[in-house]
Amino acid sequence: EGSTSLFNLANNIQGVPVTLIGVSLVIASFPTLSRTHANGEHVEFRKVFYKTLKTITFWSLIASVGLFILKDLVIHILLGKTSFDATSFNMIVATFGVFTLALIPQCVKMFITRGYYAVGDTKKPATLNILATALTIGIAFSLYIQTQSTSTFTVEVLAVAFVTSSWVSGIVFYISARKNLLVTKISR
Repeated sequence: EGSTSLFNLANNIQGVPVTLIGVSLVIASFPTLSRTHANGEHVEFRKVFYKTLKTITFWSLIASVGLFILKDLVIHILLGKTSFDATSFNMIVATFGVFTLALIPQCVKMFITRGYYAVGDTKKPATLNILATALTIGIAFSLYIQTQSTSTFTVEVLAVAFVTSSWVSGIVFYISARKNLLVTKISR
């Protein structure tokens, strides 16, 4: 169906800044996190972790705000306005706009997952990611039930479920990292 294609296009486009910011910084910091943990340099591990987390949050916030403000222009440049009818164009712009609001938690979750990998823990991030997926499905289903009688369940509503789940699970990831990865605070 056309709306599913528009949803996927919007999701794919929002994946670009996640890759440019999240993946790049995660890959760059991973060797240092792994080395400091392996050497027992826990204070240095926490310093690198927090510095990278702040950098990821800062740049993903900038990208999120910028892409949200320029969502019409971004879609117009990347996909062309003439490629879609007005309704489809507006739907992909709105869906992309909603997706941009999840850039911060997506990048943070990706980084925290690699933080766990750096200390040799693969079970905790796997569990957290399974719970995050279940949360997304639960929120989407709940919104579907709420909008079913009014026939207002659209791809934008599905994107809202994704964003809501991303923020909730992002907070859970952060709390988990503070509890399990960063046992003692760093004096700043």
